Amino acid sequence: MGIIKKVNRIIRDYERSKRHARRLAQELEKERQILDREMTSFQVPWTKFDTCSKKRICYFSSFDADGIIDDYVFFHLKALKEMGMDIVFISTSPFIEARYLEILKDHVAAIIHRNNVGLDFFSWKVGIHAFPFEKVTEQVFLVNDSVYGPLFPIWTVLTEMADRNLDVWGI
Repeated sequence: MGIIKKVNRIIRDYERSKRHARRLAQELEKERQILDREMTSFQVPWTKFDTCSKKRICYFSSFDADGIIDDYVFFHLKALKEMGMDIVFISTSPFIEARYLEILKDHVAAIIHRNNVGLDFFSWKVGIHAFPFEKVTEQVFLVNDSVYGPLFPIWTVLTEMADRNLDVWGI
């Protein structure tokens, strides 16, 4: 292949890459605008967060297509609450049945209902944005309802991790 053909191919590849990069940038900008809008479009149907200690805050992400909160989720919330957690429950379900909202009030410090955009990580971001942790906060937990349990006292894990003096850890 001659030098001219090689240079033309390089230029074509470069132009194709630039077009691809522009398309990606436009898609990312659209996604950023959607996420920015979602940061302010959530609802807080109930809260008592202002009266909580905020020493241990758990941001709990949940989704169910039928608006159901299963018993295992309430079991998990109860165990977290018994450990002294102030729980911010973030649901991306299309709706939450009223009977579940009433039960949630016994377990959590706040309830957020938002659109199902951005998955668990975005739910946690919205939760932290709406109910931020403070200087008195010693631990922050990011939890979702795909975890069944606890199957044993979580205190054993918390104690072990505290002894290791870690800033961040996960299960």
